[in-house]
Amino acid sequence: AALPVNNPDAWVGMRATDELMRSSQAIQDDLADKNLVYIGTWTTSQVNIGCKGGAIKSVADISGKKVRGVGAYGKVFGEQGANMVNMSIYDAYQGLDTGLIDCSQGYSYAVAALKQAEVMDSYTILDWGQVGGLGIFMNKDMHDSLTPEQQETLASVGSDMADEFGRMITEANDNAIASMKEQGVEVITLPEEDRAQLVEAGQKFLDEWQQTADSAGLPGEQLLEEYKGLIAKYTEQRDADGYPWEAKSN
Repeated sequence: AALPVNNPDAWVGMRATDELMRSSQAIQDDLADKNLVYIGTWTTSQVNIGCKGGAIKSVADISGKKVRGVGAYGKVFGEQGANMVNMSIYDAYQGLDTGLIDCSQGYSYAVAALKQAEVMDSYTILDWGQVGGLGIFMNKDMHDSLTPEQQETLASVGSDMADEFGRMITEANDNAIASMKEQGVEVITLPEEDRAQLVEAGQKFLDEWQQTADSAGLPGEQLLEEYKGLIAKYTEQRDADGYPWEAKSN
C-alpha cells in the first residue's frame, strides 16, 4: 500500500514487490485462503508535491500549508504541521486555482495528464517513496483450470510487466518534469537532510502496517525486512547494470 519506505524508484519498487509476492510462502498461503493467485504488480510511482504560492524547499516550509495528501505521505505532512484537506487528485487543479489548497501531493505524470502545472508555481521532488500496493490477481479456481503452459505464460508476462511499466512510467515522469520546467514551474529537489527527516517521520506508519499484518496472521516484521532487502537488491542491480530497457536500446 502507501508504505513510506525509502525508495522513490518505480522499477526498483515493482521488482521488489513482484519477487516478494512470488517468493513469500506466507503471502502465497494467505492468497490461497482468499482463493486468489498473484499475477503482477504496478505502482503510481514516487509521491512529490506541487504548490501555488510559497514553495516547499525544506521540512520547515510544510507547517501551515493547506495540503491534499496521498496515504501515509499525507499523514506525515500533517504531523509536520500541514493542514490536510480531503480532496481527490482530480479536484486538485481547481483547489490550487481557487486557493482551497496551497499544495497537492501526487505523481509527475499525473500533473501533466491533469494539466496541474497551469496552476502550480513550484514542484518539489521529495525523493522519498511511492504508492506500490497495486496488483493483478486471478481467481484461483480459474487459474487452476489452466494448463501448466498457460499458467507459466501468465506468470512470465506478469513478471515482465514490472520492466515494461517501469519503462513507461519512468519516461512519462521524466517528460512531465521537463514539461513543467518549460511552463515556468520551479522544480525543487528537497535537501538530503530534510528528506531524511521525512523518511524518519514515516517510520511510525511502517510500524502500524507491521502490526496490521501481524493481526491478519502475516509475519509483518519479516515481510517488511524482506521487502527492504529486495529494494536494496534491485537498487544495486540498477546502479550496476542500468534499467533493463536501457540495455535493449543500446
